[in-house]
Amino acid sequence: LSVAIIVFYTALQCRKRKEAVAAAAGMACPFAGFSIFFNSITLLSNHPFIMSVAYSLQFVSVNIMLYRILLYTVQLTELKGMKRIYKIISVALLLVVAVVILSNPWTNLALEFKAYMFRGDLYFEFNPKLWYILHMVLSYAFVLDIVLTLIYKCCKIPLVYAGRYMLELGTVVLIVLCNQLFLF
Repeated sequence: LSVAIIVFYTALQCRKRKEAVAAAAGMACPFAGFSIFFNSITLLSNHPFIMSVAYSLQFVSVNIMLYRILLYTVQLTELKGMKRIYKIISVALLLVVAVVILSNPWTNLALEFKAYMFRGDLYFEFNPKLWYILHMVLSYAFVLDIVLTLIYKCCKIPLVYAGRYMLELGTVVLIVLCNQLFLF
């Protein structure tokens, strides 16, 4: 929870700055904080319904955060390549996936939770369904777009200036690798 508080504080600091890049970064931070907060609830809960609600809110927060990071990346790299139609399609996909994911605690369209006892301890397992896979595809599509945008920028500028973007790129790759360790 302390990490979530730091992320929210960072968001406030970014919003105070008058630069467009800082403001764009600040728009992603609250969703990172929500994601961390809801993930904490999943770790602390022992009730399938509460876990389902928390996972749903976490997944929606992650999707929105990644979209906001993509917007930040476009702003950071000063590339004008993100067309209005791409933004409209991205937001439409975000909304559709969010509605289905948020309905999951009642519909089990994305994940189904099963509780079982093992040696006297309660364990939960979740079985992913099509809408969870679509959530993941959307998330990784945003990640891929972020990575490709940063690589493109690094290839178009002198190497001496690429370090700024390489740090961003390395951070994204590291986060994705850590996420893969958690998923598999």
